Amino acid sequence: MLSTISVESQTTPGVPSRSRPSSKMTKYVECWGADKPFANITDSTLAKNIGISSLAMIEQNLLPQRTTCCDCSTNAEGMNRVTLWFKNRSQERAYRAQPDEQFKYNVACAAALFALLAFIQLLTVHKGVVLYASFGPTLITLLVFVYLSWYDGRMFRRGMHPLSDIPDDLYADNCTKPGQVVASNRFIRLTMFLVSVLLIGACAVINLFQTTVVDSTQSDYEQFNSSFPSVTPTLNFHKDDSAPSYLYSSVITLASISVFLRVGFVIKLVLMCLTLITHISMFAVSDLFGHDSHTEFSMVPWAARAGLVLVFVAALLHVMDRQIEFTSRTDFLWKDKLKFEQEEVETMRGINKILLENILPAHVAQHFLTSIASEVFIQEDLYHERYSSIAVMFASIPNYKEFYDETDVNKQGLECLRLLNEIICDFDKLLLKPKFSSIEKIKTIGSTYMIASGLRPGKEEKIDANRKEEHTVAILVEFAIALMTILDQINRESFQRFKLRIGLNHGPVIAGVVGAQKPQYDIWGNTVNVASRMDSTGVMGRIQVTEDTAKVLMNVGYTCECRGPTFVKGKGTLTTYFVKTPNAQP
Repeated sequence: MLSTISVESQTTPGVPSRSRPSSKMTKYVECWGADKPFANITDSTLAKNIGISSLAMIEQNLLPQRTTCCDCSTNAEGMNRVTLWFKNRSQERAYRAQPDEQFKYNVACAAALFALLAFIQLLTVHKGVVLYASFGPTLITLLVFVYLSWYDGRMFRRGMHPLSDIPDDLYADNCTKPGQVVASNRFIRLTMFLVSVLLIGACAVINLFQTTVVDSTQSDYEQFNSSFPSVTPTLNFHKDDSAPSYLYSSVITLASISVFLRVGFVIKLVLMCLTLITHISMFAVSDLFGHDSHTEFSMVPWAARAGLVLVFVAALLHVMDRQIEFTSRTDFLWKDKLKFEQEEVETMRGINKILLENILPAHVAQHFLTSIASEVFIQEDLYHERYSSIAVMFASIPNYKEFYDETDVNKQGLECLRLLNEIICDFDKLLLKPKFSSIEKIKTIGSTYMIASGLRPGKEEKIDANRKEEHTVAILVEFAIALMTILDQINRESFQRFKLRIGLNHGPVIAGVVGAQKPQYDIWGNTVNVASRMDSTGVMGRIQVTEDTAKVLMNVGYTCECRGPTFVKGKGTLTTYFVKTPNAQP
């Protein structure tokens, strides 16, 4: 448009332009960019269409007040700051009832840590009956726990011939897997956790009992050792060589507590404290830690230094456990909120779909909902549909104008409008019947009700054209008769004498959606214009149709009465017919 103006400004003043008006209009039209329906609500154009004042209003009224750009304080809302338990008991129960699919890995890690503990002690400490008697059952117990937590029910099935032909998926759906039972039952998981930790913790220091007893009853042991030299080895070893092994074993015990990630950090803290008290006490009373070969630290007992190391490790693991549980609970809280918000979004989506289908046909609403979601309709042409044979009907109440009056008695026309609304609503209820599912309400113009049948894109070629034409016209006549029946009932209830004047025609039309701010679905074409004239030139209480429409109705069994030549504005003289109905006036 700017280029066109600059060109015209260079022409000589007073000299008429040689360009024809049509060519000028073409130049201007080429510069226009018409808005498309619903184009202003896409993400890409929303920022352009919403002004600064609108954004300020949204931020002030809809968005919560925030002091920082990233609000992290909401992560801890709903949780106790000390225990991290949810304040909402139902949420806490739901969190604890969650299945732990990673529990089998935790058990495997605990078993691996015990294997490391056993390897260290078997290499560094003296080997006796107590060592083997404690390590053997513990290893068997942990292996059983690993087997139960990993067992999926398929290994045993493959060894059985009668079930070997059953698919794995079918067998898994009809059988309860032990691994799933362990993962889904919190009581079983806690039991396995406590047993595993207690056994590992006992194995870490149980050999100290043997050392302590030997040192306090040396003479008895020497006599016993001389009698059974092959059962228990002599204690002529360096104490400082084996003392660090027990410290490493205690650290491994603390690590085995921490590897169970989904166990509450409070329970793990209690177990760590009990482990520290027990192990440090054992170190303090054991003669094994009473001697220190490192002279630079000879003033500090070895047990005290070992205790400090264990306390530091336990504190570090506790901080990690607390952070892991905080992250897990926050993730659960956000998932719960996300689920709630998704339900709200689905509810709003359903409401929006219902609202959109109230102003647009269902297939048109679905088209725009899909297009808006993918933002592909911006590149498409204006939405429109072409139909070869559509029946259009106008039903008006001519004497409603006489009824409408703005006086104090009817509250300045409000009561008249309320009665009209009741009539239109009763008309709309008819459209909900499955029988009239092919009929689409276009709009209401005052007291005129405009509808059409056959607006089903993509289904025109599926049935015979003649049958489709007969069905669209006949169903509209049935609907017109139903409208007359409803209006007669309203007349009896409201003591009125309203009559419908109906005009009907069929033929090709173009349907589409126009308007950017308030989009509206409408139909255009000569068929619509003639149908409107059939109404305006008709008679109250009768259905007036064109000659072609009358032939279609007579083919399906309706009786049509020729009215004769009728002058139709814009069309000249047309031969019209009245359809005989039970409600028709004599």
